[in-house]
Amino acid sequence: MNICETTQCTLQDWLSATSGWAGLVVAIVAAYYVYHQLEEQRKQTAFIIGDGIPTLEMYLAAMSGARAVFRIVNWNRRLFSIRRIKIEASHITPPTPVSLLFHEPDSDNVISLLPARVRPNGYFVEVHAANGWINRQGPPHVLDFEVHFDAREDYTEVLKHATNDDKARIIVTCRFEDGQEKDLQLAVKIELRDLLPNNIKRSDYDMAP
Repeated sequence: MNICETTQCTLQDWLSATSGWAGLVVAIVAAYYVYHQLEEQRKQTAFIIGDGIPTLEMYLAAMSGARAVFRIVNWNRRLFSIRRIKIEASHITPPTPVSLLFHEPDSDNVISLLPARVRPNGYFVEVHAANGWINRQGPPHVLDFEVHFDAREDYTEVLKHATNDDKARIIVTCRFEDGQEKDLQLAVKIELRDLLPNNIKRSDYDMAP
């Protein structure tokens, strides 16, 4: 497409024609930045009024036979229940969780340990929840949990030939207890060796082919 007729095109005509295209490009770029600024502003507003989205992270990796510990932080003012778990992995089929063990952060008190049995479809028999962040002057409520697979609980042989590319994706289905019954999924992607209890030395694992 020609900006102007070749036989009649002057510098003034060319500048006049291209100014419209330049203005359009500038408008698109400006709209892009304004959109993202508004999106960030909406997130900040939601956080301030207590409508933040809870987060899921791996707090401790599986090491020396110990289980991995995951942490849910409830940045929302509403009670947040955890209802289902699903594990996806590449190359290696992950074992099916049989139970989760919830507890308060850094707690060694047996009384505070809350078991949740897992049905074959991944839903929990017992549902536990993280309290809402109502007191904004204090820290948000945190709920830690361990994933239990079976009585063996040692996957050293399974992971012996695994590599750093073998990943696991842990997906938990949760819900705000606000009467709307709308599910929300949180997910975290980690190395499979960080999920399954094992006794592989990290130096040995890193040298695996």
